Amino acid sequence: MNNMPENRYRQKKQYTDGETICIWGNEYSLQIIKTAVPDDIFMLFPGTGISPEALKKRFRHDMSVIELSGSNALLYVPFCHTGKNIKTANFPAGTEMSWKPSFEDRKAAYKTAVYGLFADKINEILHKWEKKTGLKCKSWYITDVLNYWGQCSSWGKDICFNINLLGRPLIFVEFVVLHELVHVMHMNHGPKFRAIMAIYMPDYKIIDKKYNSRIIRVI
Repeated sequence: MNNMPENRYRQKKQYTDGETICIWGNEYSLQIIKTAVPDDIFMLFPGTGISPEALKKRFRHDMSVIELSGSNALLYVPFCHTGKNIKTANFPAGTEMSWKPSFEDRKAAYKTAVYGLFADKINEILHKWEKKTGLKCKSWYITDVLNYWGQCSSWGKDICFNINLLGRPLIFVEFVVLHELVHVMHMNHGPKFRAIMAIYMPDYKIIDKKYNSRIIRVI
């Protein structure tokens, strides 16, 4: 997996098989996997000849998630994500479901999946730096903007992180998380702020200079 060239990353996504996406600074080939048969599938498609147990074994998830596997990013798209394909889907006995996720299905599933992936990683990194520094934020949330990677509020110690960090290498994500956490104690970038950053991440200036380029949307 190579670093993602930014000119390719700016292309509008179609969320289709084989499309190149960037997660944590690396390229992955997107693979769409249909999943999550609803509990009432046998009422919708009676007479399939397949038992509920056998049917459920064919599908691995009941929600939109992304799994990174080698050079592939497996996007699990829940069956009938929008609800509009239920009546037209065809599920003959002994065959895989022929439902084809629409663009809206794939995009909605991708957004749900990457937000979940991003939130899990931010929680992990934030917990690590809170433990190391002894600093705590009151809460944090996700934004989707093009003018900053993260922000710390001066009134309630709330931190927001930009979902578009998902496309950057993890070392830069670590930098942003630590940077905003230090703002809990020092809201400006003065000597005290820089001193704390240098203690916990001595090369933070190098990391910032190397990866802090134009923000590109991941969704």
